[in-house]
Amino acid sequence: MIVKSTDLYPLFRVEKNIDLQAYVESFMTLDRIQSLKNVLENRMRYMSLVAENFIDEFNVHAMIRTSECFGLQDFHNIGQKNVLMKKNKSVNRGAFQWTHIYDYTDCAEPSLTCIKHLKSNGYRVFATSSHLEATCTPDNIPIDMPLAIILGKEHEGISDVALTHCDGLVSIPMYGFTESFNVSVAASLLTQTIVERIRKSDIQWQFSEDEKENLYYEWIWHSIKYPEKLYHEWTTLKNQVFSDK
Repeated sequence: MIVKSTDLYPLFRVEKNIDLQAYVESFMTLDRIQSLKNVLENRMRYMSLVAENFIDEFNVHAMIRTSECFGLQDFHNIGQKNVLMKKNKSVNRGAFQWTHIYDYTDCAEPSLTCIKHLKSNGYRVFATSSHLEATCTPDNIPIDMPLAIILGKEHEGISDVALTHCDGLVSIPMYGFTESFNVSVAASLLTQTIVERIRKSDIQWQFSEDEKENLYYEWIWHSIKYPEKLYHEWTTLKNQVFSDK
């Protein structure tokens, strides 16, 4: 079963309600509202990162932070159990709450399920490896369709399943003695170059207006303290108005 991070939220935080949205916004500053909308203008699903079978959960958290910093909305986790529950604030700095994380840990074939899921949603899937000969670098990897990049387990790299089912390999040029970058560093180097290429292209990578509105509704709940308490207050007020009628 694929678990999405928003599956863990109560429904009132993901099912858009215009009246409830207005009530929540009344507790937010205009600057905060505008800040959310500004970030939404630079958000994309056109590229996604995939962490496959990482040993160190801190590397997963660091990759999630990298992903969010570069404006990638979706992140895919394979193998590192309960990462959705272990929100290490010292590493991800709140990136969890702004990112949609897909977890494949409980799937029968996690890597294959992830790759099939991505391809069914129109992604071309590449993997990165320092041990295998790659056909692409971040400077020339194809960006004519949405792109997902799998980074494999520390020291061992991507699995045989990922290697068999991905569409190609991408590597970061290196000129020193050291064999490879740390996986979270590699994720940053790959993402920075590819995202800039996407943003400078004629590709329609931005969210639709509907996507922006839906994600904005999710985000306003991360901008206030005690969302459950606020929701309870709103339902109480709503019921009072209804009973007065």
